[in-house]
Amino acid sequence: MSQAPVTCRCCGSQQQHFLVGGLDSIYARRTYDVVVCEECGNGITVPVETQASLDRLYAETYLYPVHECVIGEKRYRAEGLARFLRQHYPAAQYSNVLEIGCMFGYLMEALRRDYRVKGIDLGTEAIRFCRERGLDAEEISVEDYLKKPAERFDLIILSHVFEHLVEPEVVLRQLKNRLTPNGRIVLLVPNRNSIARKVGGRNWGWWQVPVHIHHFTENALHALATREGLDTERVRYRGGDSLMWVLTFMKLFGVSGKGQSSLSATQRWFLRSWSAVARYWYALGNEEIAVVLTNRTSR
Repeated sequence: MSQAPVTCRCCGSQQQHFLVGGLDSIYARRTYDVVVCEECGNGITVPVETQASLDRLYAETYLYPVHECVIGEKRYRAEGLARFLRQHYPAAQYSNVLEIGCMFGYLMEALRRDYRVKGIDLGTEAIRFCRERGLDAEEISVEDYLKKPAERFDLIILSHVFEHLVEPEVVLRQLKNRLTPNGRIVLLVPNRNSIARKVGGRNWGWWQVPVHIHHFTENALHALATREGLDTERVRYRGGDSLMWVLTFMKLFGVSGKGQSSLSATQRWFLRSWSAVARYWYALGNEEIAVVLTNRTSR
């Protein structure tokens, strides 16, 4: 690997070792490598694309419509997260919620009977879907949202957004200032130390280079939180979704999805059928980490 060292956004180190190279995905026009920070264990996609390049990829190729094929699974996972939040962060104390990366609003629907919930996302169709169901949703990036006048929340949930951010430490610092005195930040990200990643290796479906810039572990998230004056209050592991497994199997069998702008009826049927079975891995696997962070000054 000839790529110059990059700065780890979790701990600031520039000491890295090579993990895997030559990765591509349905989003990539070239191949990428992943290096691992020697200090905290965070994985980093190199080279890191510019924000402008990433914005173009999201606008041109990010596959929101694929998620419409697994609506039942999305709701199943959202209900699981909602139960976790109600158990540990009841609405009587944590009533005002922001979900960043709300997509089609399934978690918002699961929470809105108890909480006041706002969502943001980049997907035009996803936000339209939310609004048609009476949800408070806005089409905007987290970076642009944070430029707006400050609104404070008891819970800020980032649903598979954090791994996409060029500067996650900056966003986390700004979100910290949007918490109420007793507020919490909940980060949900893929787990690079998961069973599926260790078995699948370079074929792991959640590499998703280059849009997944960071490949977090629990230790890396803890290092980042500590650096930004936050404490890790809880850690929760759950299995990856059926689309992660589809991408893994596609790579294992050399199937490419590049250049495909829509799904056939057969492909949609397959995704729905597979999702109905694979959704239950949610209770067994460890491909998703949820960490709950609290402002150190509030404890």
